[in-house]
Amino acid sequence: SCLEQKTSKAAGLQDRALWNAAMDMLPAYLDSRGLAAFYPNGGGYPFLTAHILRVAKAMEWPVPDAARAQMLDALVAYAEGKFRFDDWRLQPLDDDHRRLEVLVILAQYGRLKPAHLDALKIDPPRWTTAMLVNWFEVQRLGKNLPRQAERLAQAESLLRSRLTLQGSAYLLSDGEFNWWWLYDNDAAVVSRLMLATMELPAWREDQPRLLRGLLMRQRAGRWNTTVANMWGGFALRRFSNTFEREPVSGTTQAVLGAQKAALTWTDATPAPQRLDWPAAPATLKLAQQGTGKPWITVQSRARIPLQAPYGTGFTVSKTFTAVQQKVPGKWSVGDVVRVSLTMEAQSDIGWVAVDDPVPAGATLLGRALGRDASLATESGGGDWTWATYAEFAADAYRAYYERINKGQWRAVYTLRLNQSGEFRLPPTRVEAMYAPEMFGMTPNAVFTVAP
Repeated sequence: SCLEQKTSKAAGLQDRALWNAAMDMLPAYLDSRGLAAFYPNGGGYPFLTAHILRVAKAMEWPVPDAARAQMLDALVAYAEGKFRFDDWRLQPLDDDHRRLEVLVILAQYGRLKPAHLDALKIDPPRWTTAMLVNWFEVQRLGKNLPRQAERLAQAESLLRSRLTLQGSAYLLSDGEFNWWWLYDNDAAVVSRLMLATMELPAWREDQPRLLRGLLMRQRAGRWNTTVANMWGGFALRRFSNTFEREPVSGTTQAVLGAQKAALTWTDATPAPQRLDWPAAPATLKLAQQGTGKPWITVQSRARIPLQAPYGTGFTVSKTFTAVQQKVPGKWSVGDVVRVSLTMEAQSDIGWVAVDDPVPAGATLLGRALGRDASLATESGGGDWTWATYAEFAADAYRAYYERINKGQWRAVYTLRLNQSGEFRLPPTRVEAMYAPEMFGMTPNAVFTVAP
């Protein structure tokens, strides 16, 4: 019976019959002020009223004329301060958050007046990203607003400052959030940012990166709320209609100096093509021979010794502590060493792998009890979680996380040295499994074990 669920489900599934059924019942959900309620004959909410009108505008689906007029009149009265909406859950910025949602709808429906901004505490640098997206749309869609060009430029600049480029994906510097009391979360915010900027030339090159960041927020092929799934679906469809209207076919030719390679677009994804680094400066040239406009990712890779820690999105460092050591300050066969890895993520990310090589012949301990087989993740709030899976391989200790939060965490395991020699190990590496351009590495010094 929930009106938000009914309208979000209808829009998310693009089911016009479900939408029409919800609109037939809409008058029973409007309170005496004209605000939409979650349940029949209940008290209305500015958020839900704005939500329904925003969805209708995005889908170009009708709201009954009488109900739409009541709802818009109610939002105008709210914007003019003729009534307050008090909520026990309100946080310091929540009133402005709700007002901005209402102002966007009034701008979309041509009902926004400059005086409606008077009750708003305008302080964009302190606002959340969701508020900035709404403010950006208010300034872009409104008419004759004070300092409109200046405020639009400031909002766009602040929005860009909230985005962190990790490899080929944009992630919000806010990290992962779920403002349940505002019916909002990070996936919905990114979707609305895409929709607000999709047609703007200055944002055209950013759309694929925003899309990748949005898809990385999915779990099990979906986002976490009806609102997020609905706006995510809108963003995906608008992206496809804007950039991918024509199916890709034929081949894409790549030329680098005297080298040539071809990507053939069949039903299967083309295999990656490798071109050797040219001996002299050369320009990579790409040409599509066929229909459509395929996306191409270009990487440069070099097989050179790592001399210092390096990372894009992650950092990692490593320390050793003696548990059993025959000769202080010197490793010998039979010694037991505890290895501690300290890692840091610049943003929230899903599915992260840690790969730490071990000297040949060494034994990873703790398999039976499993204590050393777990990766303790310490977030800024002191919470602890464990790795989804830890792998005790002959050549390395590997662990896999379903989710890593922005900030620092540690991995600890124990090793018995069984073989003498000088061991030259590859770098220790932490990597996002589904965004491999996000990684961190640190070189390993020669590890000497005496007989």
